[in-house]
Amino acid sequence: MGNRTNRYRRARGRTALTVAVTAVVVCALSFGAYTLAPRLLGHFQNVVDAGNQPDSAPSAPPASSMPGPSAPAASAPALSAPAVSAPVPPASNPAPSGGAMPAWIDPASLSGYAASHPSLYAKGPVGDFVEAPKGTVYLTFDDGPSALTAPLLQVLDQYGAKATFFLCDQSGMDGYMPEIRKIYEQGSTCAVHSYSHEYKKIYASVDAFLDDFQKMYDKINAETDGHCARVFRFPGGSNATPNEKIREDLLTEMLRRGFVYYDWDGDSRDASDAANSSAAIYQNVVSAIQNGSQVILLHNTGAKQATLDAMPKILQWGKENGYTFAAMPENLDPFYYSFTNKLMIPAMQKTPYFTPSEAMQKKYPQYF
Repeated sequence: MGNRTNRYRRARGRTALTVAVTAVVVCALSFGAYTLAPRLLGHFQNVVDAGNQPDSAPSAPPASSMPGPSAPAASAPALSAPAVSAPVPPASNPAPSGGAMPAWIDPASLSGYAASHPSLYAKGPVGDFVEAPKGTVYLTFDDGPSALTAPLLQVLDQYGAKATFFLCDQSGMDGYMPEIRKIYEQGSTCAVHSYSHEYKKIYASVDAFLDDFQKMYDKINAETDGHCARVFRFPGGSNATPNEKIREDLLTEMLRRGFVYYDWDGDSRDASDAANSSAAIYQNVVSAIQNGSQVILLHNTGAKQATLDAMPKILQWGKENGYTFAAMPENLDPFYYSFTNKLMIPAMQKTPYFTPSEAMQKKYPQYF
């Protein structure tokens, strides 16, 4: 009887314990459901909302396709970067007027034309001059831009060629100034030739030349975001008869300001009516290159259709014979392409902008 009673009591105890544990489990599950329900409902609502987004807002790629757990969030903004960085129209670009006067110049020491145009200085020293690499040719086009500039750029692009444009804003050319931007974007060099190209006007005095130069320099900078080259070409060349009276002062002043001029060692003769045919221009350029010329004079006015017509044949011949047509760099040794070395070399030694090359020193030891 006693054993039966003990067994009964133990069974009741186990039943009570089971009931208590069950009650605890039920309470826990009820509490968990109560606390988790809002979270589950919120997550479900987010999923529904995401599915209802408009088609113009595509969802991010699945996380499994991205390189790391946080990659989708980090890389999503990059999808819209191209639209943000689209090129600004040329009219909205800043128009810097040139470099500031370098620190080595004391403004109080300047007078006359040297004290004028205080922003008309090249931006820093050139450094060491370099010789043109063998097989490299620099095609230079004077007097543009014009209606023939865009077609010329297309031909250059077709053959993977670059060139140097010495630019003007002569009467009737104003509508072509945006072509300067195209030259710059094509990778060719944009440089000053003259604003007016009126010899009597620009060579009347050093001051007159600086006025003319500054106008064109500012115009090119406005179209190229401040990338007008320090290289330039005098109208008619550095030894042009109209600049004879001011030549030494003018050359010295431009070099003092850090601008370096280039004439040419090969002439297409496209400025001459006698040679103004595409066949003659082609032959003149090819002959000059074969004879070792590397800076070739050409023109890009609206009247130079024959020059444009000759370019595909010139570039094709150059390609077949291993030549590269490049844009003129700012540190190309100018002594090879100057008609006035006896004035240029002494003037270069008076300014920290330039360091005369060894080739210059060997050729003209009397100036060193």
